[in-house]
Amino acid sequence: MSVIHRLTALLPAFVRKTLASFLLRFTGLGLQFVGAIAISRAIGVEGFGAYTYAFTWVTLIGTVLGLGFGQLAGRELPVYVAQGQHGALRGYLVAGPAAILATGIVAAIVLAVLQRAGLFNLTVGWLLVSLGAMLHAAILNTSSILAGFQQVLKAQVLESLLRPLIFLGLLLAVWASGWALSANLVFSISLLAMLPLLALSLRAMGRAAREALPPDAEPRRYLLAAWFAASLPMLASSLSTFMQTNIDVILLGMIDGDVAVGQYRAASRAADLTLIANGIALQVLGPMLSRALASGDRAGSQRMISQSAMISGAVGMAICLTFGLGAELYLSLYGEAFRPAADALRLLMLAQAVSILCGPVGVILIMMRRERTVLALNLASLVANFVLNLLLIPRFGLTGAAFATMLAVAGVRLAQLWVVLRVSGFDPTVWTPLRRRFGRGRG
Repeated sequence: MSVIHRLTALLPAFVRKTLASFLLRFTGLGLQFVGAIAISRAIGVEGFGAYTYAFTWVTLIGTVLGLGFGQLAGRELPVYVAQGQHGALRGYLVAGPAAILATGIVAAIVLAVLQRAGLFNLTVGWLLVSLGAMLHAAILNTSSILAGFQQVLKAQVLESLLRPLIFLGLLLAVWASGWALSANLVFSISLLAMLPLLALSLRAMGRAAREALPPDAEPRRYLLAAWFAASLPMLASSLSTFMQTNIDVILLGMIDGDVAVGQYRAASRAADLTLIANGIALQVLGPMLSRALASGDRAGSQRMISQSAMISGAVGMAICLTFGLGAELYLSLYGEAFRPAADALRLLMLAQAVSILCGPVGVILIMMRRERTVLALNLASLVANFVLNLLLIPRFGLTGAAFATMLAVAGVRLAQLWVVLRVSGFDPTVWTPLRRRFGRGRG
């Protein structure tokens, strides 16, 4: 056994999974950064804005298509496996894809009608957006199911490494063939890169399901009433969270156009790095915390929460400081036309710093089955964010959008922290592990 393996074996299971997940996510985002910079220099700030604006809509619509089944999988599947509810497990694996197929067809029809009426005018058109949304929803669903089967790292290898590698390979091949890159062509290449990822994810999901199910598993059981009662609030919460972090891009596109979107998206892409710090809490902490709470292990639950807070805080704050201090240098990588987004980038980093220091508050509330509380707070934040963006973008442009987002993001995280401290008995911040560490040192 190598020295690295011996050292990592000494770490708690949650810490090992989290560190590995961080490494995968950062590697994947590094590949995405390379791709984004190459695209921005090839098609310019306006083309980059049109491409990213279309993908914002793909992600928004794709989040809706799953009806929350993907988000719910991380909580329900570990319980079904632990309690031997094999019929419910088999039914759940079928219900998610069926929901995506049905809602995807409806969404495509709606988008086609809106485009014909002149109410949906994106560069890439309704058909590609519809296909992209369905692919996004399917990948999200299968990745969440793999996480529910405690195979978080496998899902992240496929999503974080394979997908950007395929995309970059296809992009390079098209460029080398002499084709002139455009927003429409780059978008089509991105969709094509999703196909092998989805195929491999479905194969991994099927293998994980076969391992979890005995040969004589009971027939499928569809607990639709219970699933929808839990998944729809989680969908609304995820949707409000997405809108909270993307309403600025959507409104910028509507008010200022593709150039402003391109500049702002370069800044918000840096902020996405900090979202990994909290995103790991959702994918790694969520299923493990669900199992610990189901078994009544509150001490173990707090230990995992504290470990998540420490790792997320250390990595996230380092990212915030790096990009906050080097905003102009980072944006110049995309091109000189992106430098006006420097102040917006600093404001976005401040918002993420507050969010990270609050800890995995949303995950804790969801795993304690308080998704309605999360939903109410997110909706309130979304309304505030929408109003602030409408007021500030026309006057201050990029900086106004970032300031509105900063107030909304920081506000909802502080509100969630207050609720967690009051009702759960857990401390999601770094205070508990730091107090124990320094208290032990003084002793």
